[in-house]
Amino acid sequence: MEFVLLTCRLRSFKGANANASSSIAQASNIFHNFKFLKVLDLEFTVIDSFPTKLVYLRYFAARTSKESITPSVDKLWNLETLIITKGNLSVPMTVWKMAKLRHLHISHCLTSEELSDESSKLDYLGTFSTPYFSCVEDAGLMLRKTPNIRELRCKFKGLCSGQFPILGAKQLKVLNIFDDRPVKVLSYLVCISASNIKKLKVSFLRLGLQHLSNIAQFQNLQELELNFVEFEDNEWKVSSDEFPQLKVLKLQSLIQLEKWIVSDEAFP
Repeated sequence: MEFVLLTCRLRSFKGANANASSSIAQASNIFHNFKFLKVLDLEFTVIDSFPTKLVYLRYFAARTSKESITPSVDKLWNLETLIITKGNLSVPMTVWKMAKLRHLHISHCLTSEELSDESSKLDYLGTFSTPYFSCVEDAGLMLRKTPNIRELRCKFKGLCSGQFPILGAKQLKVLNIFDDRPVKVLSYLVCISASNIKKLKVSFLRLGLQHLSNIAQFQNLQELELNFVEFEDNEWKVSSDEFPQLKVLKLQSLIQLEKWIVSDEAFP
């Protein structure tokens, strides 16, 4: 993609759309003169460097050819939305110092080392997609560092045993949890403690009776979606006191569900 710089007072710039993806070499140099940019949307454009001198930037979306986000990304101290698309992206600790972030989209495995007690909290972060957690403890530590998060879409390495550790997520209202590894035997979902959750989506995980009972007790749940979920006990019983607020139920490609018993008063 070639640019002709006509003005340095541009406030918003949008790159190619989904049907015309492109790339920009030396992106940090090209956008250097756009000092007053607040929105830089390169969601379908591959860049090789990050424009960290655009201090007024509030929204930044891009694809990258790099293996990691630059550590100096925290210089974008006004940034509220950060969307970087690349699989297995390395994310620097400095991201956790971007205090004004409200929406964060990265594909990265978060570990307890990165989420150490010394790292800053993202008090304003409301939505987070798509971190990868290898254990419940790491996910719980992230949630403690984002006390006001409302929406979380995450990859999760499920459990191979019958243990049921609890993921505490009381602040969440929307949770999309999945394991997309190509395995023959699906892993177990963790038990979720989320009394305020309204929308739950579970994909490519295994559910036992305890998981089903856990989900059924979400008093505020309004939408439930199960995709490629395996039922350990081959049946699902729904009693009259379960799912009191459910309005939408989406079921797709369920595995080993042979019997579904539903009370007449279930699913209002």
